Amino acid sequence: MGNAVNNDSIYQLLTPIVCFAFSTAFLVIFFYSKNKTSIGLFSLSYFFGGTSFVFSIFRGNFGEVFSSIAINASYLLTLCLMTAAFAVHFSKKIPYKNLLLISLVTMGLMAWFLLVDYSVTMRTTVMNFGAGLLLLPALAIIPRKNCPTIYKAIFWLMVASFVQFYIRTFLTVYFASAPLTMQNFSSSVYLIAFNFSITLASIGIALSLCIAIGMEEITDMQRLSETDPLSGLVNRRGFEQEVTRQIELSLARKVPLSLIVCDIDHFKRVNDTFGHDMGDRIIKGFGKIIKGSCRRTDMVARIGGEEFCILLPVATKEMGLMVANSAREAFSKHQFRNIPNDTFFTASFGIAQIQADDTYEHLFKRADAALYEAKQSGRNRCVVHGDIKPKTTSIGLRARATNS
Repeated sequence: MGNAVNNDSIYQLLTPIVCFAFSTAFLVIFFYSKNKTSIGLFSLSYFFGGTSFVFSIFRGNFGEVFSSIAINASYLLTLCLMTAAFAVHFSKKIPYKNLLLISLVTMGLMAWFLLVDYSVTMRTTVMNFGAGLLLLPALAIIPRKNCPTIYKAIFWLMVASFVQFYIRTFLTVYFASAPLTMQNFSSSVYLIAFNFSITLASIGIALSLCIAIGMEEITDMQRLSETDPLSGLVNRRGFEQEVTRQIELSLARKVPLSLIVCDIDHFKRVNDTFGHDMGDRIIKGFGKIIKGSCRRTDMVARIGGEEFCILLPVATKEMGLMVANSAREAFSKHQFRNIPNDTFFTASFGIAQIQADDTYEHLFKRADAALYEAKQSGRNRCVVHGDIKPKTTSIGLRARATNS
């Protein structure tokens, strides 16, 4: 093999071009994405994949020992980085030990069949076997149940990549018309099949990853647009969309649903007395307390100012009253930092249950009317729409005696 790229090697340029193109694409995404670490690892993975094929094309320039080690080491690094990227992307632990062990054993056997018991066939077999093993941790990491379809597609693409390492090697190495040698390697059926399969796999996986990342970014932007930045809860827009959907489900399935509307008593006085920064802290604390009083299936939202809503699917007004009282009592006993020890805050709650042919507007009006009744009756209380008597009594912002 000469020092220049021969005609048989020209077609091999497609694979590194594809790898470097996707490495650049992931690098661009890296600068605009939140999940930077995993995308950076994907970019590095494709970069070293392209590097491995460049070494393969120019193997005649470096000598057999150096080129074999460089090609195989960079390709194993490619697969290690890809598995690590999947682990980071899906918030799993990177299997460092497994990846390192497989890589070291593979490189050790490759070196044996290069320097001690020389065999191109055995080196090729060992490297493909080791490469396939490096994909096994990734297959265990990538979700395939209760996840978007694109993740399932990525999983099956990785399965196909795993399988082809063994089937392709077996068919093109052990059923070839002549054994593999360095003289016929560049024009061998094995290398043609290897480049073709890896190019297809690289394109399929990279495109699927780009689609998945794009979908995640859109989901994050939508979630951000439906999240209240102060409390971290759902905002009015996100809440109204979900409650409308839940009301339709509740009416279709003929199951109860309740809505709680609540706000902090005398909040203007709180801001005037302690300042707006403390007012923001109290809003955040109130949101956390409400959240902690609810079930996992309930939705808590800040719909404006000091006003919050709680959606309780499959819950009667009596269940709603229990949740409201739990949140009310917890908030009235909560001691905020940098506030005098004898100073506490309260909130009022209005509860309403869905009725036949109800809409969100009608349900909200009834819950809001119950909240108004709670305010008019002295605050720090929970009122169910339709009930005449409020359920608890107290006052709003107050100073408690230490012995009370």
